Amino acid sequence: MSNKRKVRLKPRGRISQNLKPAQLDSLVKESDTGCVLLAAALLDDCLTAVYTEFMEANITDPELPKDFAAALFNERGPLGGFSAKTQIAYASGLVSRDVFNALNLFRKVRNEAAHATFEFAFDDTGVKRMVNHFTAWPHFRFPLDSYPVTKGLPATKLVFLETFYGLFYVMQSKTQNILTKIVNSPERPPMTF
Repeated sequence: MSNKRKVRLKPRGRISQNLKPAQLDSLVKESDTGCVLLAAALLDDCLTAVYTEFMEANITDPELPKDFAAALFNERGPLGGFSAKTQIAYASGLVSRDVFNALNLFRKVRNEAAHATFEFAFDDTGVKRMVNHFTAWPHFRFPLDSYPVTKGLPATKLVFLETFYGLFYVMQSKTQNILTKIVNSPERPPMTF
């Protein structure tokens, strides 16, 4: 029997399998800036969950420091920022090119909302132009028009939210795929580079 122990990483806890209706209500009712920042934070948590599951499946070093995950995911760690997480996820094959490009565009919209010197709004011409780039990935769109809370939303905000929900579920699916591989595969040796 192997003396390897299962490594449990807990950088920020687990995320919910599904977005709750109250979360959609919050996103819709938030200011445009708040909507973007909250959506980006949820996608950031999805990326953290993908990394966490992947590392738990592959790291078996019994001498791994207890604060290993915290060091990786803190704001100054190599996986502390949304940009770094998306780039490394793509480079390591954890996300596809389309997911990477969509996440990168989310990052740009998020940065615009967070650092705008004007009142960020989905009806702003420049913001509309950025958000309309999400239409390049219709397969990520999760239709929200059947939810009463989305009735009357500006088209740009609806596109943003539908793409966010689609990406959220893609990332959830990615996490589940990693978990399924863990459950259905024999014990593997630790990752080596």
